[in-house]
Amino acid sequence: MGWATKSWSPIDASVVASSFVTDSRPGRSSLYYPIVRYQYSLNGKCYEGSQYTYMGKVGSSKKYVDSVVSKYSVGSELMVFYDPASPGVSVIIPGVHWLNYVYLASLFAPFLSIAFLPEILCVSLPDSRACDLTFFSIIVSMLA
Repeated sequence: MGWATKSWSPIDASVVASSFVTDSRPGRSSLYYPIVRYQYSLNGKCYEGSQYTYMGKVGSSKKYVDSVVSKYSVGSELMVFYDPASPGVSVIIPGVHWLNYVYLASLFAPFLSIAFLPEILCVSLPDSRACDLTFFSIIVSMLA
């Protein structure tokens, strides 16, 4: 659905609030989330939104969030993209934001590292039993 926002209609909007929130957890780096509230009018009806990207909040560094808050200061104009089928649904950045890819990659990284553990062990210990369990050796044995 994120890619569908690329075909949404653009419309001028005004920023009514611009700030950020901090997510601080013990033992982890803090993440910062921009909050940009905006208003736009369509066919005589006023709408308000705060969706930065389709996937919602995008946590990032303080420097990045400061640049977002600075760019979208209160009273400034911006272009947002609304869903023609549901005009009250809108986003500032259409498509999928690059930070969403980073987030998704971080979710899959542990699974991929476990899946390829035999390959890693086989390279490190070529004479070990791990070489019989590699993904590629299993596929070859299935095809044989």
